[in-house]
Amino acid sequence: MRAWARWLSTAGVILTVCLLAALLGYPKVIRVESLLTSAGERLRTLEGMAQAGFAASLEPEDLEAMKGELAQAEADFRALKAELAPFLPLCRYLGWVPLVGKDIQAAPHLLEIAIEVTAAGRAALEGVQPVADLLSRDEPSAKGIGERMVPILLSQRAKFAEAQSRLSEVAQAQVGIEKGELSPRLATLVDGLDGHLPALQFALRGALLAPELLGASEQKSYLILVQNDDEIRATGGFISGVGLLRIDQGRIAELDFQDSYAVDDLSQPHAEPPLPLRRYMWAEIWLLRDANWSPDFPTTARVAAQIYDQDQGVAVDGVIAVNQQAVRLMVGALGPLRPEGYEGSVTADNVIQLARRYWASPLGAEPLEEGTTGDWWVHRKDFMEALLKATMAKLEGGFTSADGMELASALRQGLEERHLLIWLDDPAAAELLRDGGWDGTIQATEGDYLMVVDSNMGFNKVNPNVEEAIDYGVTISEDGSTKAMVTTTYHNKSTREVEECVQEARYDLTYEGMMNRCYWDYLRVYVAQGARLIEATRNPLPPGSLCRRLSGAGEGSGPPDIGPPEKGKEVFGTFFVIPPGESKEVRFAYELPSGILERTGDAYRYSLLIQKQPGAKALPVQVTVELPPGAKLVAAEPEPSAVEGHIVRYQVSLATDRRIELIFR
Repeated sequence: MRAWARWLSTAGVILTVCLLAALLGYPKVIRVESLLTSAGERLRTLEGMAQAGFAASLEPEDLEAMKGELAQAEADFRALKAELAPFLPLCRYLGWVPLVGKDIQAAPHLLEIAIEVTAAGRAALEGVQPVADLLSRDEPSAKGIGERMVPILLSQRAKFAEAQSRLSEVAQAQVGIEKGELSPRLATLVDGLDGHLPALQFALRGALLAPELLGASEQKSYLILVQNDDEIRATGGFISGVGLLRIDQGRIAELDFQDSYAVDDLSQPHAEPPLPLRRYMWAEIWLLRDANWSPDFPTTARVAAQIYDQDQGVAVDGVIAVNQQAVRLMVGALGPLRPEGYEGSVTADNVIQLARRYWASPLGAEPLEEGTTGDWWVHRKDFMEALLKATMAKLEGGFTSADGMELASALRQGLEERHLLIWLDDPAAAELLRDGGWDGTIQATEGDYLMVVDSNMGFNKVNPNVEEAIDYGVTISEDGSTKAMVTTTYHNKSTREVEECVQEARYDLTYEGMMNRCYWDYLRVYVAQGARLIEATRNPLPPGSLCRRLSGAGEGSGPPDIGPPEKGKEVFGTFFVIPPGESKEVRFAYELPSGILERTGDAYRYSLLIQKQPGAKALPVQVTVELPPGAKLVAAEPEPSAVEGHIVRYQVSLATDRRIELIFR
């Protein structure tokens, strides 16, 4: 068979060459071959540059070299189209040519794609070039980097719009190609193009939106939520500090930082908090520091913006949430930093330790004493304010292209790992963030879904001492019905000995003391819409809990909380405590709704999305999918950790969202 395949391939190529020679004439064939060779060499050169990181470096000379190669490749493809123009309409009739007929049929579309892609790349680089020139200048300026960047981005909008238009033409040309009928080599090239185009389109949309987000036409105000993941909450951590950033034409017009407690205006009417906050934390009104109850960040951001507007009289255009890990990433990219009034440098390696140290012993303030807070309370978060201002000062001046690339990489990691969350009130910008998976939304899914959400309700910083793991098991029956069980395992490594866990707002003399406490957790699992809870671990109300002490409630049987649904997901919750040195398992077993399995021909598809809770550690997750007895696994993405008969296992780290897809018969 291989010999026949080689023969047919050779015969097809010979026949194609003969047809071209007959149709075009020998001199034209030579010109076509020369143009193809030249374009191929240009593309190989560009591929080498891309692999070497030329485009990502933003060095002007590298971008200039790439732009030149793209321009020449575009010229070669346009000349090739001109040479073949009279004959390209005939390609549609040559699908019968053995092995390469479908490639010939697709040739007009592929040629159009080649022209538009190279033209789009050239236009995009022409737009980026002035930005690279600005970042490469090592010269003093009275204006910050943002103030200088905005007019450049505005002046290059036509180039970015041209590139965007070119990519739209590529999408139209792709409609005429049936990838499944192309030769393997050509199909691989087209797939590779499909993999890169969304990123380029995303970047162009961002470049076009950036000036307005930076206050090009009117001042923009952004609320910054500083979340402490040592006290985990649904979107990353307890809201410890609040910043207001105003940007006017790229210039930081104002940066104000407040303790989250100082934001409250209790003379204003406040809404009731969500039921679990009322029941288990005894919260009477919904304040900004507790605004991040929903793990869906757009929902949380709107709540935070509304409360801030109500209490401070300031409407904002967006909300940005950062936790300690996001701060560490940004300091690593921009540092070392020197906050005003503090000795030594702040780096990625010491920033969290310094924040903890200065929390307990603020500069210029009396240290915390037993039974009193004194002026410690007012100054305990001064370091974070000084660090935030040092970061903004670095962005305003002394910012280089190397800093830009480091910061872009850090921001991307923070967004993908959910340590940095952004919500923008502008619809186009919000859509861009959503398309990039960077807005922290609870994603809509057609298949199975799981998100484990912990909320520390203990008024402490114990989460660094808590080890957690997730085990998710799915059993698919022969009739297509599906059951699932999620098990979360916790171990509190705190070393303090306690007679009884008491849930109370109390400060220790050191930050380490706040970390070595009982772990009071409200656990929620978000699962596929229509799932029905079968059974769950029962957690009686602990004697030291606020609910039991203040309401006079009895121990109770600890039934799980169900609902209300959120963002198209069922929600199961439970409240419990883990004393220092102890462990706990919590289980939820439920039936998944019909329709979880998708039938494709004679096979079935099971897909699962596991979303990471913002701010959480990269938790170890074990997924076990038990297929029906006798079922055969046809395909799996990604590769399973193990396949044992009809049982498929995965061991993953939940640093980012995880997707699993199985196809079986």
